[in-house]
Amino acid sequence: MLLGLAFNTMHAIGTLIWAPTFYARTYGWDPAWSVSIRSRPDFCLAVGSMFGSWLAERWAKQGKRRCNMRSWCG
Repeated sequence: MLLGLAFNTMHAIGTLIWAPTFYARTYGWDPAWSVSIRSRPDFCLAVGSMFGSWLAERWAKQGKRRCNMRSWCG
């Protein structure tokens, strides 16, 4: 699960970085517009992945059980 989460985070950050250039070159979109439309979900995914891992570690230090599932499921 952690390996999948790591790959998912790398994909999200890579998409966040290269998406405006891709859309500008492929479809002729303005880079600022493509950032505003495309990058919000990817940014939220990357931040959520980092926050979820931090939260799971914090709960584990407090002695709670199944921390990874709790941070993932909410």
